[in-house]
Amino acid sequence: MSFASGSLAGIAMMDMLHYFDPATQQFLVGEAARVLAPGGILAVREIDSDDGIKAAANRLYEHLATGVGFTRSAGPKLSFRGARGWTSLLDNAGLTVRSERCGPYFFADVLFIAQRRV
Repeated sequence: MSFASGSLAGIAMMDMLHYFDPATQQFLVGEAARVLAPGGILAVREIDSDDGIKAAANRLYEHLATGVGFTRSAGPKLSFRGARGWTSLLDNAGLTVRSERCGPYFFADVLFIAQRRV
């Protein structure tokens, strides 16, 4: 299903992008940016894979969850990025990005709030 360009005020992508390869991540974020109205918000929660032991805990959890079938990946492997990588992906799609840590203390979850530039 496709939405008209500039037709949505907000979109949430929570804990999902790492299940796709980098090219698909770029496509999904690009499509989200396209369908957002000027000033619209894309909320993305993802793992900061550069956050040391916390990121290792996230990766272990995700590999176990996909291994037992609790979650599924679109491809043979998960595709994590560091916070700078997620920010760059969103920025390159024409979004202004701010971020903050979220979730349990022992995980490396980050909430990215990305707003379509006017």
